[in-house]
Amino acid sequence: MTTLATTAAPLPALRRSLERVGLGLLPLGVLALLAAESPRRYFWDFRVFWRAGEDVLAGRSPYPAPDAAVLAHQSSFVYPPETALAMAPLSLLPYGLAAAIFFVALVGALGVTLWVLDVRDWRCYGATLLMAPVMSAVANGAISCFLALGVALAWRYRDSWPRAGAVAAAVIIAKVFLWPLALWLVATRRYAAAAAAVGGGIVVTLVSWAALGFAGLTDYVHLLRLLSKVEQAEGFSAVALGLAIGLPETAAHVSAIASGVIALIVMFVVARRRDGDRLALVAALAAAILLSPIVWLHYFVLLLVPLAIARPRFGAAWLLLPLPFWVSSTSGQSHGHGALIALALLTASALLVAGAREREAW
Repeated sequence: MTTLATTAAPLPALRRSLERVGLGLLPLGVLALLAAESPRRYFWDFRVFWRAGEDVLAGRSPYPAPDAAVLAHQSSFVYPPETALAMAPLSLLPYGLAAAIFFVALVGALGVTLWVLDVRDWRCYGATLLMAPVMSAVANGAISCFLALGVALAWRYRDSWPRAGAVAAAVIIAKVFLWPLALWLVATRRYAAAAAAVGGGIVVTLVSWAALGFAGLTDYVHLLRLLSKVEQAEGFSAVALGLAIGLPETAAHVSAIASGVIALIVMFVVARRRDGDRLALVAALAAAILLSPIVWLHYFVLLLVPLAIARPRFGAAWLLLPLPFWVSSTSGQSHGHGALIALALLTASALLVAGAREREAW
């Protein structure tokens, strides 16, 4: 008995040491490396935002001509006008300083996302920083971290229609593919919040276009369609998977829309069940990903929200379920490889299933 006790005693200490290194020091080291390298060498999305803000301040349209050759460079501003206006204050600063501020804001948004969802286990924060979609978002200077925070706030304040409506509107106008979030509010019978999200989004968008002198408005829908044609095969969408396995473009879109509609139907069905708010949110995020013709690796940062809601304490799911994302891509894109697209979508599905399972008691 004494020998067994002596042998077993160091095991908890060893586990704590490994956790401190693997989930503490390692993520901090990775974060320091990203802070040193990303704003200077990468940060492609933020460079686009910063230049769009410069255009706004100079009275120019931030939008490119709807030309496939131009869009193929993936360096054009194609976001709603609100994003360009929001970035304008940062564009008053030198690029280096603006990029540093944005980097800190991205990392801060991740932390606040978990905190808002009542995650207090420090190991979850470390595991989050080791996820490939998170690193892709931070390295690229993408807004996916802010979108995840917006979805988390919509969940947190779902019973306050002004706050839920305002947050949902902000998320949807920042990235239109998240429009199923408004339907989530409808499915869970939060009609005032849904109306506020739709109405507020329309008003803010119109005011933002007016602030730009309606520059780019007439070509915007055509610009998005052209962008979809140029980029849809390069990401991890259901459309990209269809194209990769040889489906004609129309068939790939139809199959993606069909799968997305099924997810929306599921959302309305599960919303009436016990724990329906959470289950419907999982289905809404699934629908958003399935219906979007363009899905980059960093979009999967959104899946942190259902995972954190269902699993607020650290467990194997935090490390093992996102791990295949590292195999799917090192650049944040699939480059049309069907196996990589399928792996990413299966990994996303596993995270969504984990988020849909019964919540931990804590």
